[in-house]
Amino acid sequence: WIAFLHGQTSLVLLLVFAYVYKSMKYGQDFRAGLLLGLALIRFQIAVPFLLIQIVRRRWRLVSGFAATAMGALAVSLYAVGARGLMDYARLITGIATEPGNYIRVFVPPSRMMTVHALLSWALGTITSSRSIFLLSTAASAALLFSIGRGWAQQDQRAPGRPMEYYFAAALAASTIAAVYGLIHDVAPMLVAVSVTRSRPGRTSVRASTTPTMPPLVRISSPDFSSLSIFSCSFCFLRCGAIM
Repeated sequence: WIAFLHGQTSLVLLLVFAYVYKSMKYGQDFRAGLLLGLALIRFQIAVPFLLIQIVRRRWRLVSGFAATAMGALAVSLYAVGARGLMDYARLITGIATEPGNYIRVFVPPSRMMTVHALLSWALGTITSSRSIFLLSTAASAALLFSIGRGWAQQDQRAPGRPMEYYFAAALAASTIAAVYGLIHDVAPMLVAVSVTRSRPGRTSVRASTTPTMPPLVRISSPDFSSLSIFSCSFCFLRCGAIM
């Protein structure tokens, strides 16, 4: 509702990731990559998701993403030129590393929904913005690599196993790994929630005649580890943003 009210593009991102999931589910990796490239309207979410696919070595998906990204780059160069792109890059890095950046004045990092926001809230008074940026980058990279490696191991050990939980974990981690992210940027998480609730083979508790464990407990240890990391991180990030 906030995204709709503020006229944000996060709702478009939600639609893009819904079709990315559909394409990946049916093995259409190149098409999924083409669609993922459209998510560059929020590159801070699209790029972390791409990095997870690189760890998985899904090269057809990466190729599709590169094709869309090259088209977007060509359009951007035509519209604003190389100088405009460089100015935009300085603006983005300034948000993360420059305490006096005017955007940080209006929306402090500690009020966002990211790993960077959590560390800014916890360490902002005792260390520099650049140090927090480097630390959050390292923490986010470790989280993305962990999920990508776990997903790759599932691809090798059980190629036919449903991908819903790992897709949800990847999308969630990509959202909180972004340097810049407001509340409306979590709109794509509706896709993550939807795919895990509709996972094939998921047994309804009401329909079962015997007590069953929650879905998160029934999955294997790599899945549980990845989702646990995300769940804990997201809860702490939300607390940090409120405080």
